[in-house]
Amino acid sequence: MLRAKNDNLRLASFCREYLRHRDKADVHFKLAKALESTDKPDEARAVLEEALRKEPEDVLCSAALAILLLRKDGPAELKRAGEVLDRTEASLQKRLKAKPDSTDWDKQAKELHLVRVVYAALAGEYDAVHTEMAWFDGDRGNDERMQKLREILGPRLSLPAVPGVRLLSPRPIAN
Repeated sequence: MLRAKNDNLRLASFCREYLRHRDKADVHFKLAKALESTDKPDEARAVLEEALRKEPEDVLCSAALAILLLRKDGPAELKRAGEVLDRTEASLQKRLKAKPDSTDWDKQAKELHLVRVVYAALAGEYDAVHTEMAWFDGDRGNDERMQKLREILGPRLSLPAVPGVRLLSPRPIAN
């Protein structure tokens, strides 16, 4: 464990230096993950917020920021996480309409929907939890992650433990 923490400290140091040469969202994201792994979530949140000031449409940084906010477990953080997710989803939908043939959208939409499941559960939006989880039915690439969410949330939300069981129709990402 100590070695992993030291490795993440070195990674954070490298990322800070690399940001001087390449100030992009993906580098900020890596720095934030390294900081989070060294028990510095507030610094990680600041790094992600800086990245989103420069590249407000970055889905990965937005999802990571929403997760950090949800971990703070307060009403202000919950509200802010919802705002981040709403803004990111609107941006993703706009970009999807502008460039519908891109293969990148599906992966980004999945990441966003996974965070949306957790947000909806914490916000008490149980119908939204069912809807968001149904969005993943039949997606073999996320079976393990969705099964874990079902195990965590299921007893509280009466979610089926069997993947592939639809509760509501999935919400499309773009309309």
